[in-house]
Amino acid sequence: MAACRDGSLYTGICADVTARLREHNSGRGAKYTRGRGPLRLRYLEALPDKGGALRREMEIKRLKRAEKLRLAEKYEAAGGRDSGAAGGEDDGDGDGDGDGDGGGNRDAGKEAGTIALPLLQE
Repeated sequence: MAACRDGSLYTGICADVTARLREHNSGRGAKYTRGRGPLRLRYLEALPDKGGALRREMEIKRLKRAEKLRLAEKYEAAGGRDSGAAGGEDDGDGDGDGDGDGGGNRDAGKEAGTIALPLLQE
């Protein structure tokens, strides 16, 4: 899950997080993120396969904004490490659920899926 410059949240999956962030920040990423960069990592979760990543993406997108922010805060408090977030409470967005964050990215990688985007060096 990445935070856009306008404060909205974006969630997607990819195989190479660094390359995908570069695409988003260059304007070649998802339509939703164009004009909303630079993006900043709020949450990242590695999954073993594309199917699992797609399912997890949808779980995260169904969360309310407050739940997504809580997940991001836990992730950041753990030093940016996945602290077993694959169950229960989580946080990442980019859908259109009315919380102001918009569409998602379904540009999945060939192997393992990764939710969110890498940290943009500030």
